[in-house]
Amino acid sequence: ERLQYGRLSLLWYTSTDNSFLRPDDTPHRSPIHRFWFYRGSENVQIFLFVVTFLLSLSFMLGYKCNAFSKTLLWLNVVAMQCRCMPPHDGSDTFIRHLLLWSIQLPMSQVWSLDSVYQQNMLKKHTDKRNIDY
Repeated sequence: ERLQYGRLSLLWYTSTDNSFLRPDDTPHRSPIHRFWFYRGSENVQIFLFVVTFLLSLSFMLGYKCNAFSKTLLWLNVVAMQCRCMPPHDGSDTFIRHLLLWSIQLPMSQVWSLDSVYQQNMLKKHTDKRNIDY
């Protein structure tokens, strides 16, 4: 019955009448976890997927990729994966751990659009100073 809608169906992530999981079907009972792993309507899930996509795009390109945006990406990925555990496997956990490690790494100083922009600005600034002398 579950697979008739497909593995990519949002019914895996929602708490509507047609969804596969109950609204209180979470491994944790604390209020923070109930909020973090909230399975609302399809519109809420689409919004959360879009936010996660934009954060991951920013992370991939290295645009405005600071510790705050990397932490938001990690929190969104963990929440998205923990809302529906059945279709996930060990690779999802591995990606979550890599994202957690990347929060601490200065990746934006080397592999990012921000570093290219900073290098170009530094080059223009030093070229301008050399011309003035």
